[in-house]
Amino acid sequence: MFTKLEVGNVLRSMRVASGYSQSELGKMIGKTQQTLARWEQGENQPDITTLFRICELCGTTVQDAFCLPVSLVGEIERGQEIGEEARSITLRHAEKVLEDEEHLLDLYRELNPEGQEKLVEYADDMVQSRKYIKNDPALLVERKA
Repeated sequence: MFTKLEVGNVLRSMRVASGYSQSELGKMIGKTQQTLARWEQGENQPDITTLFRICELCGTTVQDAFCLPVSLVGEIERGQEIGEEARSITLRHAEKVLEDEEHLLDLYRELNPEGQEKLVEYADDMVQSRKYIKNDPALLVERKA
């Protein structure tokens, strides 16, 4: 599905976005900082149970972190492979999401504290409006009606 380096890039992005150091996250999952460094560098990768736990601690899901369609999550949990075409589409989408997230983080870092606060408030407002929430059950019911 994903190469070790691709998994490592996603892990690093999630960890950094969540504000954890390798050491902090490692302690939370019972691993050393060196183990996390090896994962992020693509030398090795976590088992699926650990991957799900890391995503949970970082406030996301494996599905969202790796931009996977809902139908693939069960396959991943069972260790099944997806087709090459689906893999290619998923990887391209994941790369685009990572680029967008990095761009957003870069923009945030360019702002002064007041601008950062405004950006967070704006994002909070977008989430609270529910209009922009992915897979919001309330919106799905609304759209069907």
